[in-house]
Amino acid sequence: MSAVSLLTSGCGTPTPPPRAEDRKPEPPRPPSSTDRPPVVVSDGSIDMYIDWGPNGRGEWKDRGSAKWFHDYQGPPTDHFDVYLQNTKKDLTRPNCMNPDHPFVVTDMTIKYGLGPVAKIFKIYVDGGNLEAQLPAGTQGKLEAKTWLRFGLPGQNLHSVDFGPEGACEFGGGPRSIITIRQRQK
Repeated sequence: MSAVSLLTSGCGTPTPPPRAEDRKPEPPRPPSSTDRPPVVVSDGSIDMYIDWGPNGRGEWKDRGSAKWFHDYQGPPTDHFDVYLQNTKKDLTRPNCMNPDHPFVVTDMTIKYGLGPVAKIFKIYVDGGNLEAQLPAGTQGKLEAKTWLRFGLPGQNLHSVDFGPEGACEFGGGPRSIITIRQRQK
């Protein structure tokens, strides 16, 4: 049997399973009455804003040592659905450019600024709350109980690393946004 006959008969090389980044994302799950309010991270200086949720907003509380947490009187969170806007074109990671793709994670590391002034901070689930560990020596400033600001004016989001889910880079200018939906399974 010729190679052409093998390929057209279905007896050729098996098709490999699709890579995680090539799979179609599941549609976003609609908000539930047990979800906590989303947190929106944007740049310019770094702003972390608590949006409205089904049961109010909650507020930022300072734990000391550059740690802040989202204090909310409601059910605990156990993971995040994270959505990105204004990311760079990356043919190897198309989900980075899809603003409807949820990255389902329990923690992430975010880099902002460039060169010698670049810094990282972490967001993770701790005791059912969203917690943010700011860079060492960084003081967060509450603009309002739902709005935490840190970093210098003009510092933009550079990238977000989701660990095994991979990393995504932002477009290099202002208006990069990370939306963190706090969920329960």
